[in-house]
Formats: sequence, structure tokens, C-alpha cells
Amino acid sequence: QVWETQNSGVSVTIRDVCFVDSLNGWAVGDSSTILSTIDGGKNWISKRYSSNQTLLKVQFVSRNLGYIIGVNGLILSTEDGGMNWNSIIHGYDINFSDMCFISENEGYLAGYKTFADHGIGLILHTTNRGNTFEKQLEIISYDQFSAKLFTAVKFSNDKVGWALAGDYVDNFSPTYIYRTNDGGKTWNIIGQINSNQNKLRIADNDTLWVGGTTYSYFATSYDGGFNWNFNQNDNNYAISFCPESGLKGWICNYKLSSGNLKKILYTNDAGNTWKEELQLQQFVLGMSLIHAHLWIVGQQGLIMRRKPLINSVKNGIDIPTSFHLYQNYPNPFNPTTTIRYQIPQEGQISLKVYDMLGREVAQLVNEVKRAGEYTVSFDGSKLSSGVYIYKLVGNNVNLSKKMILVK
Repeated sequence: QVWETQNSGVSVTIRDVCFVDSLNGWAVGDSSTILSTIDGGKNWISKRYSSNQTLLKVQFVSRNLGYIIGVNGLILSTEDGGMNWNSIIHGYDINFSDMCFISENEGYLAGYKTFADHGIGLILHTTNRGNTFEKQLEIISYDQFSAKLFTAVKFSNDKVGWALAGDYVDNFSPTYIYRTNDGGKTWNIIGQINSNQNKLRIADNDTLWVGGTTYSYFATSYDGGFNWNFNQNDNNYAISFCPESGLKGWICNYKLSSGNLKKILYTNDAGNTWKEELQLQQFVLGMSLIHAHLWIVGQQGLIMRRKPLINSVKNGIDIPTSFHLYQNYPNPFNPTTTIRYQIPQEGQISLKVYDMLGREVAQLVNEVKRAGEYTVSFDGSKLSSGVYIYKLVGNNVNLSKKMILVK
């Protein structure tokens, strides 16, 4: 792998980053900073939405439609790829901490606010691009040691989702795991972690990763959040993290004994063992993986990209070393999504989409392709909601993945 530092052009803390493909990405941070790139980070364009607000999360559902959340109830949306941002008025006095849009119209927000005598944890839901929000779960507590302040929310499809909540009074406060199986109509506590966790990622199906603070042990669950596995032998505190699959991924690790160094560690066995890839002076607060490229952002305007190992051969073109079919993005989607694949040698390539009964519903590629990386768009506007299979066939290789169309 190759790590390269990119010039963000800013010195503020960057808190989150999102890419929809290998070229188009956005990052947000302190002082209302919004950054965008259309060339894979070679150039970043900076703009400020307003004066001195903290922007925490950015998510783009498609190339043009994106959302940003922040403190003091801030929700921004764009429909032109970030050229213009509009404030969404919703009436909730809350500091938003996480969001998860599963389609262009439907999304979930998590947040909280503390007052002198009580705290509020809140999960909101929209089905119309944020024009209106409904309150799915509100927990008001008058005891700071039993407050449920929501800091993370993630959905794997339009029904199943998880949220994290705790009082976050100290580093030893428990984190409660909430789960819904009906799109957020009902939320139930299914367990707790006796450690301070405020970030959640879905690694694969029912495999979850959690962490999020300088004292958050990295933990995984293989059964949808009911039971958790820790690896504390090396004090692997996960400030930020990004799964590649259920077993593989990266964390930003920090230990007081490390001389203020922050390290990017990689695991291929869900945290049982780690390999150090990078040392930094800055905290890494956000990570984004798309098409085998990992972006990290953090303090002092930090933006870096990790490029996968490839063989550079004739004519200066980067040639992949293996066949690979990537997960489509976005997923779930409505009605379009992007599929990316790579082939290491020239040959007849077929990329088709099938329904769950095995019937072919679309032929995206059927031709001789040279070695390289390719993207193709799939439009499901004429299909019904459901799970579909996309399959890459060529040179004695047969790869397939699932994608979810949600209308």
C-alpha cells in the first residue's frame, strides 16, 4: 500500500470524509469548513457555510445529493454536488452526532443535548429528503449517570438498524446497544458494553464494529450486537475505524505511553492481531473506504489517502493484480447505484444483474475488456424494491455480490 498526504488547504480539524467514487469526495470540520474534490484529492476546494459552527458528519447518497449534520441542530443538504448548501429547518434543539441515509428520501439522525438538570437523547427519521422529521425515540433523564445520549445510528437495510447511547460522564460509563427490526418504529436495548463507545460501523451483515474515543477499546460483534468481543492485550483504543469486511479493516490507535504518536493499524482477523501501517502526530477523526482507497482526516487539516498495491506496467497505466468486484455504492440505493470492478488481464467480461429467483434483469457489460479498473451505473427505476445479485464473469472467474433497491 502507498500512503500519500493531500493538501487540504486548511488548518482546522477535519472530522469526517465521504467519497462516492475514487474521484468525488467531501470532507467537513470545524469553523463550518466544507471541502470537496473531483480529482481524488489532488485538489481540494474549501468553502464555509457560516461562521464558526462545528460540522461533524457528511454523507452523500448519490453524486449530487448529500447531507451534513452538526451541533446546535444543524442539518444541511445539497442537490448539486455541494455547490450550494441549504439549511433544513426541523424544530429540534439537539446536537446531532450521527446520520444514516439508506436512500435519497429516507434517513435517520441521532443526537443529544444536556442541560443543567436533565439530558435528552433523540433518534429522528425522515422519508422525504429531510423536508420533515418524525421523532422515533426520545429519552429524557434527570440523572446524569443514567442518561441515554445517542451518539451513533446505522442501518443495514430499511428494517434493521442499531444505535449507541450512554451517559458519557467518564471513561468507564457503559454504552447501551439499541436495535430495531421494523425501521425504527420500536427500539430495544439488546445489551451493553462496559466501555465508552460513541462510533458504530456495520462491517458485514450482522457484524458490527465500535469504538470512538481515546479510551474506547475496539470491539466487534458477530451476532448483531448481542455479544461483543474485545482485544485489550495491546490497549488498542479505537479513536476512529473503518471496516473493509467483517474481519478486515483499520483503526486509529492512541496510547498514552506512545509518546503522543497516533498509529494506523490494520487487522485481518477482527482485531486479534494488528499490523502497524502509519504513524502520525494528529488524531484521525474520520475514515472513508471506497473502491479500495482509504481516506483519513483529522487535526490540523489532515487528509491522507491509502492507495492499494498495484503493478504499474506499460504506458504508465496502473494494472490490477487480481480480479475484484466491489460493493456497489450507495447501497441500499434508489434508483441508481455504481458498480466497480477490476480485471488483471484482457478477456471477455460479463456483468449482469439477477433477481433472487435467478432471473436476469439487466446486462451491464458483455464485451472484451483490457486489464484495468471500471465503473458502471445501474438504474433500477423499472424494478421493484428488493435484493438483487450482480455477477462478474470472465477468464474462469465468477464473482457476485448482493445489493438492495429501496423505493
